Amino acid sequence: GKIYKGQLKNGIPHGSGILFFPSDNTFEGQFVEGKAHGMCVYKNKDNTTSYYGTFANGLKHGCFIITPDDSKTIFAKFENNESVEFTCLEKSLNANELSSKPAWVKSWNKNPKNP
Repeated sequence: GKIYKGQLKNGIPHGSGILFFPSDNTFEGQFVEGKAHGMCVYKNKDNTTSYYGTFANGLKHGCFIITPDDSKTIFAKFENNESVEFTCLEKSLNANELSSKPAWVKSWNKNPKNP
């Protein structure tokens, strides 16, 4: 099963922590009463795929940067686990390429706590 290392409240994840999956994937971020809440990062075991974004009450909610491999970058905006906006670039981005991102990603990068 999964292994959790981090802050607990009444025996359940609450605060900062990392979930380790049997597949060696990791989920790191903030938890409230056992559910992901706030900024979180999910990575597969060889770091070729990652999801970086905000969760609310265990659901994807807000802006996400998804890197499925070294050849593309996906920007997605979620509301209650449903994708409401999606942009896929057929290449990886570096910090100098911020101007090619959608406007909502640019504003999110300036203030990641308030997507």
